[in-house]
Formats: sequence, structure tokens, C-alpha cells
Amino acid sequence: MPSRVDVILKLGGSAICDKAKPRTPLLHEIKRLAEEISKAKVERLVLLHGGGSYGHVVAKQYGLADGYQDSSQLIGLAQTRLAMMELNKTVVKLLLDQDIPVVSISPSSLVTTENGRIRQLFLDPIIMALELGTVPLLFGDAVFDTKKGFAIVSADQLASRLAIDLKADRVIMGMDVDGIMADNQHHTGRQELLKVVSASDITTAWKHIEESTKADVTGGFRGKLSEMIPVAQSGIKVLFVNARVPGRVYTALRKEETVGTILTK
Repeated sequence: MPSRVDVILKLGGSAICDKAKPRTPLLHEIKRLAEEISKAKVERLVLLHGGGSYGHVVAKQYGLADGYQDSSQLIGLAQTRLAMMELNKTVVKLLLDQDIPVVSISPSSLVTTENGRIRQLFLDPIIMALELGTVPLLFGDAVFDTKKGFAIVSADQLASRLAIDLKADRVIMGMDVDGIMADNQHHTGRQELLKVVSASDITTAWKHIEESTKADVTGGFRGKLSEMIPVAQSGIKVLFVNARVPGRVYTALRKEETVGTILTK
């Protein structure tokens, strides 16, 4: 039986990358987040990160989200995986600089999908990593799919499945916005933050969230919320926080009150 996980923390690609510039990590943000994670001293922590300006751009260029169409996409499949490994290497290095015993685990080696949804997830390496006292780090990845040939599995989908399968206590979704805003104009800073949203009445929040128009092949904020609904429905607390604001990920990890949106059952 899988051991309970205290926290699953997902760092969004928009929180750790400049999405306007291909392959551009925000090194100062990742370093600060690594410091906050180290300082929080959470036991039994699982980390994930998104694709940011790495995987999404290449995957969209080659149409990988639609699955295999012709052999010209195979280079794109390999390039997407390489891009994600490059970003992952940067994140790992900065976490190691803070003495976090992080172990990178590639989802493509653990996961198969069916029509883009996780079909099989081999948990043993993650559980064993946790039992040793290390911090598993996964990321959005291109994986093999039983129907489509290949698919993109987002870190959001992975976080959802891991939270349920590993019986996590909490999931923290680190983004570049404060949470779910009342009128979907979060960039102006004048809108009301929805502090608590119920998964049973998700339409209240859903109407405030516009479809992603950026090069995001995994659904943007709507995708995140959609993936987290079954997590909340299973009784696991989900918190959306702005990882770009210093201290918010730290206070969330410490179970202290912080600015964000809580998704409840």
C-alpha cells in the first residue's frame, strides 16, 4: 500500500520560465523557490514542474498534442523530451544547491497514456525514493500512448494522479497569479480573489477563467483546475498560490495562512 505523502508541490512553467522567450528559465525565481522549499523542511515531499517556455513551444510546433500523424513528428517528440530534460536539469541543480536531496524521475519511463489520459503509472520508484528520504521530482513529459502513439502528459495531470494514488495530505499548485480571480482580469491587480472554491459547485469559478491563448498544449489554468477537481473530491486539500511572490510557497508548505485559492470538496 503506498505510503502517505505530506505535500505534492507543482511549480508551473509560468512561475519558473519566461514564457515569452523560448528556453528561458527564471533562474532567480527557481533559486528563491528552492530556498523556500529547503527552509520549509517538509518531509515526504513530491515535486513537479511544468514545461514553461521549453516543452510547450516545441510540442506545439510539431503538433504533438494531437498524437502521431506522420514520421516528421518523431524529431519533435525527441526534441520535446530533450527540452524538458534541459529545464529539469536546471531545476535539479538549483535544488541541489540548497542541499535538497532531489532525484529526477522521468515520467516517460513510468507512464503510458490512452488518448492522452494516464493509463498506467508505475509508482514503485517514487515510493522507494520517498522511503529513502529523497525528494522525487517529476515534470510534464512526452509519453507513449496506446491509441495516439504518443501524447503530452502535463505535470498537472501527474500531480492529480499522484495525489490520489499516494494519498497525499495536500497539493500546492504554484502559478504566476494569486489564484482564481472574480472577473478573470488578474493582471490589473484590482479584482477580487476567490479564497475558497468548492469542487461541487465549480461552475462559479469556471466562468471566470478564460481559455489559454498562449503556447500551452496542456490547457492553461482551465486545465489545472480540471485536473484538481477529482483531487479535491477525494478529500485532499488543494491550494493555488502565486509562486512568483516571495514567501507564499514557503507559508503554504508550512501550513500557514497565505494568499491563494483553496479548492475544497
